[in-house]
Amino acid sequence: MHQNILRSGVTILKFCMRRNLDRFPRPFLWSAERRIRRRGTKLEVLASRETDIVIEGFPRSANSFAVQAFRTAQHSSCLIATHLHASSNIARGLEFGRPCMVLIREPKSAIISYLTFYADTHARLHPKFEHLLAKEMMRTYLAFYSYVLSVRDQVVVATFKEAIRDFGSIISRVNSKFHSDFDVFEHSTENVDAIFKTRPEHLSPSKRRDSLKPAFVDLIEDKRCRILLERCTRVYQKLIDSDSVKCAPIQ
Repeated sequence: MHQNILRSGVTILKFCMRRNLDRFPRPFLWSAERRIRRRGTKLEVLASRETDIVIEGFPRSANSFAVQAFRTAQHSSCLIATHLHASSNIARGLEFGRPCMVLIREPKSAIISYLTFYADTHARLHPKFEHLLAKEMMRTYLAFYSYVLSVRDQVVVATFKEAIRDFGSIISRVNSKFHSDFDVFEHSTENVDAIFKTRPEHLSPSKRRDSLKPAFVDLIEDKRCRILLERCTRVYQKLIDSDSVKCAPIQ
């Protein structure tokens, strides 16, 4: 029990430290690069001058689907900076003049999905810490998309539903905004099914995760989380309502 309490506290601290470090792109990306090198992961996930496109978003917002669909559509290999789930990667992409696509999901659904996925892939936290994890995820969501809101005229923002229903139209918007010529994904049943088969455990529904969701729905609707959730929802609404995000090309 004491080990679980200690582990839970360390988990919350790690989330908090990562969120605060993401306010400073250079140290955040330096830390991310060191971590990636230790794991042996490809450094292309970090935005650079060689990056063809940045695709980022809060976890569980169709990031994996978008990246796989984008790769599938291209007739030549592309370097995609993605899956840091950090505004620093977007900031670096913009610094180098790279096209940036940002995915966004309604906050309640995104955070419940993230909590469920985290509980499924890691040991669950001590019950006294779970609401703290939920609040820390909300703060991360809020910080990430508040930054995106500040650069909304420089990126293409796409919703979760757009990504899983008509990803080709998002690539078309990227091409229009950034004067790029990426091949457009054909959102057919055959192509979509092929993408879900690449990582079924990650992209497809899971009975294990579904069994965990009710507890996290109750948790996120608790009064301790309500104010933060409302703030996240306001930022979400501002981003999806912004015509300038959807239409204005980069000059």
